[in-house]
Amino acid sequence: MLSKMNPKISIIFITVFAVAMSRLIPHWPNVTAVAAIAIFGGATLRNSFAAVLVPISAIFLSDLIINNTFYSAYYEGFVLFGDSAGWIYGAFILMTVLAHFSIKSFKVAAIISTTVLSTLLFFFLTNTGAWLSSPFYVKDASGLLLAYEAGLPFLLNSLLGNLFFVGVFFYGYSFVTEKKAQWLLAK
Repeated sequence: MLSKMNPKISIIFITVFAVAMSRLIPHWPNVTAVAAIAIFGGATLRNSFAAVLVPISAIFLSDLIINNTFYSAYYEGFVLFGDSAGWIYGAFILMTVLAHFSIKSFKVAAIISTTVLSTLLFFFLTNTGAWLSSPFYVKDASGLLLAYEAGLPFLLNSLLGNLFFVGVFFYGYSFVTEKKAQWLLAK
């Protein structure tokens, strides 16, 4: 099936699958390629819908598997979206938009600063969501700070993983587009 598709579309499908798999195979907590593909897509894809669709598709696909197999004991029946999906999906959409406006060329400073800012954005949004939706946190400033404190052990992993995968995506793209691996895009 993939051999009859446009090569660029094939690469997008393969990328979504690979990014989703980065959440399913054993990995350090929060070290996956999802944020990196959101940043990379925001910076490189002209079609804004496609830039958002790739990371959201990867999250949705992997969440379906994770929530209905690994975490099935925590849910009753089939789960389409987890409890905090809105916060997580929203954070990835904002990361994509941020990258679209902040990375205009493949300058290392812009890529790194956008990755750091995106990681912090994800941290604050998702932990705010945890604070709002969890009965474990009191709904005042101390509860919010406690939610941020609970997320701190994952922040460094997220940052390192995001920097690594962003480097892989941007370097890989540069390698392919500089005619060094054009066979990947050949029809």
